Amino acid sequence: MIQSKFLYLFKIKNYFLGIVTIVLFISTLFKLIADLPFDGRPPNSIFFFGIATLLVFFYFREIYFLSRVIIDDDGILNICILTNKKTFIPYSEIVDEKYSKIRARNGRGYITDGYSLTEFILANGSILSISADEYENYNQIVQEIRARIKVYESQQPL
Repeated sequence: MIQSKFLYLFKIKNYFLGIVTIVLFISTLFKLIADLPFDGRPPNSIFFFGIATLLVFFYFREIYFLSRVIIDDDGILNICILTNKKTFIPYSEIVDEKYSKIRARNGRGYITDGYSLTEFILANGSILSISADEYENYNQIVQEIRARIKVYESQQPL
């Protein structure tokens, strides 16, 4: 059994962004409350509160899709971090695999070597993404899934 391990910098990035986002949201909310009641033209605090609300929405949307992965003999257990929802994916459900390299770029060219992203396409059309940007043991996870899929396919009758 193999469990995914989050990268240390990935954890720090998410904690830092979470704290900054919540502090920004609360401070703009207090500023908006301090500006009440509006005399004529609405204050700029409404605009900044709207921006902070969008940041909170996007942060929690990113966190919602964050999950731990556990590779077992029977299949893959995907556990959502935010809701603790567990989804079991048997190896028979994986129909395809897509590998890509995500690279940052500016106007002159690539600025990083990028990171690897492997997407396993399931029979129901959903996608299980395993990224080297998130998991410390990315290579081990992907190699183990590939090996287990081969074992499963070799056991199936033609």
